[in-house]
Amino acid sequence: MAQGAKLKAGNEAIDDKKLGHFVPTVADWNGDGKKDLIVGSFTGEPGNVRLFLNVGTDAEPKFDKAVFMEAGGVPIKLSGG
Repeated sequence: MAQGAKLKAGNEAIDDKKLGHFVPTVADWNGDGKKDLIVGSFTGEPGNVRLFLNVGTDAEPKFDKAVFMEAGGVPIKLSGG
């Protein structure tokens, strides 16, 4: 069985031990035809949703540094429980 590899964003591993319980999904968020990574977290602080834009390709994704997602200028937050 092959071992997994940590995804990177901005040349750093996506691994924030303070957040835990990641809830990832992929979607073409900005309509450029490449799948971006959207990661929510139900624990930690403050439970925001982060967007990692794919600046590579779908075959070889490369993710940019995270930005916090907003709706109507307000950060999107997830509550645990």
